[in-house]
Amino acid sequence: MITVPLTQGKFAIVDNRDFNLVSQYSWYTHLSRNTYYARTDTPIKIAMHQLILSSDDPELEIDHINRKGFDNRRSNLRLVTHARNLRNQKKRSGCTSRFLGVYCNCNTGKWESYIKYKGKKLHLGHFQTELEAAEKRAFMEEALDAREDEVFSLCTSKL
Repeated sequence: MITVPLTQGKFAIVDNRDFNLVSQYSWYTHLSRNTYYARTDTPIKIAMHQLILSSDDPELEIDHINRKGFDNRRSNLRLVTHARNLRNQKKRSGCTSRFLGVYCNCNTGKWESYIKYKGKKLHLGHFQTELEAAEKRAFMEEALDAREDEVFSLCTSKL
C-alpha cells in the first residue's frame, strides 16, 4: 500500500502495483456530492479509481466498498450496477429510521421499507416494527445483489 499526495493536505491510497500508473499524473482533491475523491489535473479529467479499475461496459460503475473515495486499493474497488452502487451509500441524515430504506409513516404509525431497482422505487410493505421493515429490506437487497452477481458473472464469462 502506497500513499499518493493530493491537494489540501490529503492523500489517496493505492496498491503497490498501481503506483507507477497513478504517479504519471498530478492529483487533486475533488468534492463530489458528499464524498471526496482524487482526480487528475489534466484537460480530460480522470478519477483515480477509474484509472485503476476500468470497464468498457457503460452499465457498470466503480464502487468504493468502504465508501472512502481516497481508498483506491483494488480490494476496495468493485464494478457494480448503478442500483447496487446506490445501495452502498450511508443513510441520509434527518431520516426517521436508523436503517437505509426504512421510514415511519406518520399517517399510519407503521414502518415501511423500500428499495430502488432499475430506477424504480419498490415498496416492500408495512410493518409493526422498524426491525421487521429493515429485515425485509436486507433480505431483498441480498436477493437483488445475488441476482446482479449472477448476471454479471454470465456477462463477463462470455468476454
